[in-house]
Amino acid sequence: MAYWENGRCHVFGSGQSQSFNMPVLARLIDEPVENIHYVGEFCGGGFGSKGRSYPVMAIPPLMSKKINRPVMMRISREEEYYLGIARGGLQGRARLGFREDGRIIAADIYLVQDAGPTPGFWDYRAAAEYAAVTYTRWPCVCAASRFTQHDTARTAAWSGAKPDGQCHGAPPRQGPQGVWALTGCRSVRSMPRFMTRSWKNAAFP
Repeated sequence: MAYWENGRCHVFGSGQSQSFNMPVLARLIDEPVENIHYVGEFCGGGFGSKGRSYPVMAIPPLMSKKINRPVMMRISREEEYYLGIARGGLQGRARLGFREDGRIIAADIYLVQDAGPTPGFWDYRAAAEYAAVTYTRWPCVCAASRFTQHDTARTAAWSGAKPDGQCHGAPPRQGPQGVWALTGCRSVRSMPRFMTRSWKNAAFP
């Protein structure tokens, strides 16, 4: 909900911060930060999607300014999933090298994130970093990642078929996804030699 009074915009929004979203909101409604009074009665939630102001948050302030009356926007839980984007899912491949006694001594890990129509989120980088750092006791580890873009909305795994399911991503981001597939292989006692690579435009192996 938003209204204007004496040239100042009062916004009652839903976000994960009382201040971090102010610069983005100011750009969205084309007003300086000092002209915005933001009230976040309920703060939190969103798995990072509300860490900053999102485009839909600008609708009530802009409409209120145009009609010079308070404007409240109410949407259903189902509609909410059509307004934003979901955290991108990850797919990965891992090639492992073994010693004769069965211990893992090498790993080549390659991860791809579904970015949808967006320029990507840093999960794909974090996933490669998590995988490399977690398994540094292996003699040789190569962890690489990238994201792909296309014209459909990105999605991630949910526990149920309805929008009220819970996201399986681990806070603060989905970096741990890069290591879940290898969590049973951490008993190696070797000194590390590892390398991480992360790029945006690279060919699939």
